[in-house]
Amino acid sequence: MWEKIVGRKKPEFHNVEDALIQLKQQLFTQSKKTLIILDDVWSRAHLEELLFEAPGYKTVVTTRDSSMNPQNTFSRLYRLPLLGHEDALSLFCFSAFGQTSIPSVVDANLVMEL
Repeated sequence: MWEKIVGRKKPEFHNVEDALIQLKQQLFTQSKKTLIILDDVWSRAHLEELLFEAPGYKTVVTTRDSSMNPQNTFSRLYRLPLLGHEDALSLFCFSAFGQTSIPSVVDANLVMEL
């Protein structure tokens, strides 16, 4: 994550707190906008620490666990419905095959089991 955000090789960190301090320092001094997406979060460990304000820095967290709701004042919660079967299948096919439907060369029964 460090290398993607900062653009340099990760330095040695003493602990998670040290890493977060150094990351915040880098974000406050760089001018590029940064979007971090934490997808399918199931653990609250360190999540609150990754949610902070910095110029041009935004974090999007997706989760199905409502207890993951951040407790800070700058966060917004958007509740979205689960995808229906057709939309979920289309998204899966796009991710797996680069198209929104099951290709003819693929076993449709196997895809439908997923």
